[in-house]
Amino acid sequence: MRLSFSGKPQPGAIDFVDAKGTIYLQMQRENVIISSYRLSAAGGRPTESMTLNFKQVTIVKFSAVVPEEAGTLVQDVLSAP
Repeated sequence: MRLSFSGKPQPGAIDFVDAKGTIYLQMQRENVIISSYRLSAAGGRPTESMTLNFKQVTIVKFSAVVPEEAGTLVQDVLSAP
């Protein structure tokens, strides 16, 4: 992560896991840069948010069974053209 803050694009992967820790979706991204990062403690509970910019995304692993707790974000990603 430290390299991503340096301003030099880096490769990176994001894994979506179920409650058991099993990866059901893995996306590899190329030329990733963290364009914004925020740490806050609204309501006494710390939260982090960041914005990633990248040139290309490749789905490396995909399971046709998406856990119910995954929510709509994963459904949107999987149905995108």
